[in-house]
Amino acid sequence: MSLKPKITAYLKEQCGWSKGVRSVLDKYSLIYEEKTLNSADNYQEMIQLSNQTDQPTLQINDVVLADVNGSEVEKFLFTNKYINEIIPQTDGIDIGISCTEEEEQAKTQDNEKHGEITNIKKVMTSTTMGGFV
Repeated sequence: MSLKPKITAYLKEQCGWSKGVRSVLDKYSLIYEEKTLNSADNYQEMIQLSNQTDQPTLQINDVVLADVNGSEVEKFLFTNKYINEIIPQTDGIDIGISCTEEEEQAKTQDNEKHGEITNIKKVMTSTTMGGFV
């Protein structure tokens, strides 16, 4: 039996990573609140929550996953028993694909504009999630 997490997802409308995260959450019929980052309020809320400016960012119960793709979210859900098994993708979406080159360039410019925040506490990034099996 899997646990039902409370999930808030900070996502861009068209980013490849955001599409992958949505696909994973939908594949397992997980209920989540989506906060799109075309809203300045949602973007600032994400920064306050995660202490950084990268997306996708999710809060799953009391853990924040920052700058993750769908594959990493799926591994986190499985490792933490929110899902019982990892099932194959059937919707044709590559859950590990990054943003397009244009989206990455915009993200880099945005980070330079806002600066990086370094006071990270309960935030897990794609780099720190490398140990999930």
